[in-house]
Amino acid sequence: MNVNRIMGEALTEAQIESLLAGKKILLKGNGYADILSNNTIYTRKKLTAIFSRQYCLKKGVYMEKEHVSDNMNVIKKAYDILKKGYAFHNSTLRIQMSNFERLSEEDYKRIDYKLKAIRQDYAKILVIMNSIDRTYLAYQKNEYIPTYFSSMNNQATDELGCFIEYLFAKYRVILEYIQQILEICIPPRFDKVQASKYSQLKKSYKKYNVLLKYIAENIGDDNNLLNMEWFQSVRVERDFIIHDGATCLVFGDKENLLFKVMTTDSLDKDEDIEQDTFYVNDKGLVYYARYWGLQISKLIIFSEIVFGFLMNDSRMSDEAKWSLEQLQVKNVFVDEKGISDDISIHKSR
Repeated sequence: MNVNRIMGEALTEAQIESLLAGKKILLKGNGYADILSNNTIYTRKKLTAIFSRQYCLKKGVYMEKEHVSDNMNVIKKAYDILKKGYAFHNSTLRIQMSNFERLSEEDYKRIDYKLKAIRQDYAKILVIMNSIDRTYLAYQKNEYIPTYFSSMNNQATDELGCFIEYLFAKYRVILEYIQQILEICIPPRFDKVQASKYSQLKKSYKKYNVLLKYIAENIGDDNNLLNMEWFQSVRVERDFIIHDGATCLVFGDKENLLFKVMTTDSLDKDEDIEQDTFYVNDKGLVYYARYWGLQISKLIIFSEIVFGFLMNDSRMSDEAKWSLEQLQVKNVFVDEKGISDDISIHKSR
């Protein structure tokens, strides 16, 4: 398909920009068009993706480079957070040791359970990622040892696919735990108008959006993670895996770990989530390292913003502060040989 043409008519750069802005354009002899391309109907999101790629090429890939830079900045920001402390550990402990206004003892118990579950599930995510690294390394070196006979597929790639499916499940459930904590802590802060509007919401995702919007408005930060848009890709893929019998297919590439979530009939997907070219190749396959590196980074930053907001409106006793200091955990980064970058560890040996 020539993505520079609609219904046979060549498009100018101004027309492309109009389409990207969601506007209709006037075509000679064909009236107005906004989502018609070569007489084929597309969703606006898909059409935008098509034209965005072409537009990037026209502009010397400036937009693509800018997008890559944005994603790398997200990953660097998460890395800076990890250098200061163990993800989901210190912040969740602070929440557990803090006092909030207008919460009951039952509320505190429910929050404690959710915070403990977040720490446990994040630890499980790290365990699975470590298993993925070991299994893929063995596969690359032709050192993977099968534990059962299979006449269909490669057991190593099957195992990697199962591990990645687990990541989707645990990632999504952490987001649900955070939502449940916000549903306890934030509504008591609403004024009468806000409380009335919130009580009328029936859908869980609408409530989540309202709670995140409340945080964004009160911290005065136009953070693009304080919404539900950024984790839609994970949500859709996870739902296909859990509810619709989809499977994570890992491809036999020993240079890059590539995967794709496939439904029993890939044409059945009703939700068409635009994939980020940062982690998807030209064949639609997903780079594991890029995808999960970015998604985990976003989750870490998101949780720090949310828990930071909650802590700003809480109180902590001196005894609790002392106890927290004793429980602080710092990350130790190691290279592929297991050597730490923490100088204090080497001095103590």
